[in-house]
Amino acid sequence: MKLKSLFTYLVIAVLFMASCEKKDPEIPNEEELITSVFLRLVPEGGGPEVLLSFQDFDGDGGEDPIIKGGQIEDGVKYFGTLEFYNEAVFPVVDMTDEIREEGDEHQVFYEIFSSNIDVEYLDQDVNGNPIGLLASFTANGAPSKGSITIILKHLPEKPNDGLASSAGGETDIEVSLGISIVN
Repeated sequence: MKLKSLFTYLVIAVLFMASCEKKDPEIPNEEELITSVFLRLVPEGGGPEVLLSFQDFDGDGGEDPIIKGGQIEDGVKYFGTLEFYNEAVFPVVDMTDEIREEGDEHQVFYEIFSSNIDVEYLDQDVNGNPIGLLASFTANGAPSKGSITIILKHLPEKPNDGLASSAGGETDIEVSLGISIVN
């Protein structure tokens, strides 16, 4: 009798386990690593490029990032091109095109501190809202030192008031680069 009961329980257990639906594990959406940001400023009418950059080859933690600021001339309009890379892998991954292609899901915000610099977006997503990979920068004040904070947001509310703090979404990267205005 014990053998028959044991056999019955085993059959029931096997049938129960076979009837259960096997679920594949959920893999969270892995964020892409952005290790480097380059802001290239070219003066209207020609002249030397001003390159501001942030590079953190190992991502958050570990080694300190390499940050390079720059200076622009008062009253001169500069055309800016922003580039994003993952330089922690080989080959290096240029993420700029992906951000441009998914422009309706991204926006770059520029916050200027301690310098009078006007920023104008020069690119738009499919809905006519700014992306921020292309922008103009014009200094209009006395010589000064300050910084530009570049914030790339994923899924910000669009349209918005141009402030990263009220746009919502997730911050993909935020970096501050020194900038000076000279005469």
